[in-house]
Amino acid sequence: MTKVPAARAQLGRLLCDRRAAHRCGFAVQRRGVRAAEAARLRLQFDNGSLDLRIAAHDGLALLLNETDDALRVAIAGVLLSDDLQAFAPLGVGAAEVVGFERCTEADDCLDIGFTLGGMEAIAETANPQLLAALQTATAALAPLSPLPAWL
Repeated sequence: MTKVPAARAQLGRLLCDRRAAHRCGFAVQRRGVRAAEAARLRLQFDNGSLDLRIAAHDGLALLLNETDDALRVAIAGVLLSDDLQAFAPLGVGAAEVVGFERCTEADDCLDIGFTLGGMEAIAETANPQLLAALQTATAALAPLSPLPAWL
């Protein structure tokens, strides 16, 4: 069994919470991000930042070859703007791309993650303020209706 830091486990539980996943449209499951296509995406919200390890496909993969950091981040923000709207139901503010780079870890990563639009993502870190805001937002979400007994 892989040892996961407590803060990362808490972040994963919050983003993969059934209510949050339903409201945000995340598809939650065990995800694999191969080292060859892994990128680190840093998002800034009103309460802090969130780092995701994502599988960079198609245009995002090509964008990782761009040497100008500011240009790479700006284009990633444009390409991902529609997908990042999914965080809106959590009430933590608009997600802004502030970092996008190739992952330096050389290993494949298999973890509990989510699909955001067409992007496979695994939550890695969030600062304490954002973690607290996510916890408050998730706790405030209405419980999902149980399935009828006949199903």
